[in-house]
Amino acid sequence: MKRVVIVLSVGLALGGLVVAIWLSDQDPDEVSAWRAAPLESPRPVPVLRPSPPQAIPPAPPTQVTKRECRAMTWGVRGQRGLTTWVGAIDGSTDAFHKDTPCSQTRPLLCFQPGARARPASFSFPELTAQIGWTGGAIALVPEVLGLEVRSRSVADRMCAGKFGAGWRMAEFHDGGGWGFGAEGELPRDARFWVAISDQVANLWDREQAEEAIPGGRRTNDATSSAPPPTPLSR
Repeated sequence: MKRVVIVLSVGLALGGLVVAIWLSDQDPDEVSAWRAAPLESPRPVPVLRPSPPQAIPPAPPTQVTKRECRAMTWGVRGQRGLTTWVGAIDGSTDAFHKDTPCSQTRPLLCFQPGARARPASFSFPELTAQIGWTGGAIALVPEVLGLEVRSRSVADRMCAGKFGAGWRMAEFHDGGGWGFGAEGELPRDARFWVAISDQVANLWDREQAEEAIPGGRRTNDATSSAPPPTPLSR
């Protein structure tokens, strides 16, 4: 301990000697001014304060784009007397993704199942095994706004109310698929609403998202997946 005290004393003495020698080499006036100058106050250290949090604007509401309601339609493919062949026409009928806006007004095709004999005159070269004679009858409910047909039962009631018991809305598969023949005379230029049981292409399917079903199809039913017949030359 004594050695430490002795070393510190010697160090302080040497330091004082060095300062005295340095002061002796300086200008006396400068040394006096330096000794008389007041000590500078330490500069205040700036206090960093956190900035107030900025309000984050709310996210804009999600825009839900509602798809336009569309549904499948058919037309008259051919006629022989009081019998008519109805079905997909001119390549525009779309049984998978719909083809006509529901906001349009079109006739509604009605069907009455039956066992009427197929007339010999009902013969078309374009008819296939898929498109057959139904033995039933067909008729149209005129001027039906598609948006008003919100269910199959609504459509069936329209037919029964217009033509009587046993009548209902015609369906894609009534004759096998893509069309059928039945008793009844329709306007040749008519384009009308038709139901389909295995696709999302009906007037009342407007609330369903087609993306939930790959390709808009519900089944692999061969009758509805087959291509439509070629247009008939009238």
